[in-house]
Amino acid sequence: MIESGVSLGIESSPDALLRSVEKYLAQGYRRIKCKFKPGFDIDYLAAVRREFGSIMLMADANSVYTLADVPLFREMDDLGLLMVEQTLASDDIVDHRHLQAAISTPVCLDESIDSVDDARRAIELGSCRIINIKVARVGGLTEARRIQAFAAQHSVGCWCGGMVDAGVARGHNLVAASLPNYLYPNDIPSSDRYYADDIVTPSAYIDGHAQITLSERPSMGFEADPGVIERHTVAKWVFGGNRT
Repeated sequence: MIESGVSLGIESSPDALLRSVEKYLAQGYRRIKCKFKPGFDIDYLAAVRREFGSIMLMADANSVYTLADVPLFREMDDLGLLMVEQTLASDDIVDHRHLQAAISTPVCLDESIDSVDDARRAIELGSCRIINIKVARVGGLTEARRIQAFAAQHSVGCWCGGMVDAGVARGHNLVAASLPNYLYPNDIPSSDRYYADDIVTPSAYIDGHAQITLSERPSMGFEADPGVIERHTVAKWVFGGNRT
């Protein structure tokens, strides 16, 4: 079983965010990730903590803050967040080192980590305590496995992030997330969160505890569904063929 968390976008008000969190908690999700940015940060996250108590709550800044915002992140320490993700520039693991040293909340790096060498540099500098491994971002399962293994050797936890993934990418994410040292619920949603029709069979769905059962079939555990692919194809190109 792979446990899923949910990632929520920036809402127009704290009350709107609370309604969204409530909806997903009712679906069985235990880990909530809230996007945040200047003006939509501490008050929003504090409202979720007050309303829903000790849920697994984390926040993702998508690189919009700088070290000038350290006082804000020290305030966030009081919220008991699971982690703050990619708070500073994606190409700056040095400033993340200074941020992590200044706060007690674990820093999670996402876009900063494209390879096991990136992970090594970040871990040796002390720039993070958690790594979000996106299989597509790091170039596939082999590099994802290398990052997972290196992080495990250095007591840095991992979890699997995702994008708006269709079934092929989701299958790879599920395989990665089944490895040891993936310590947190993953951003691997049900097939039906984004798509009315998935392009693989069997599709993956969460149960009432936001868990996805891994397939016992070999390889990725799914096959492409040619009927769905054909139904949604808008154009075709044919390459190759016999030459005369």
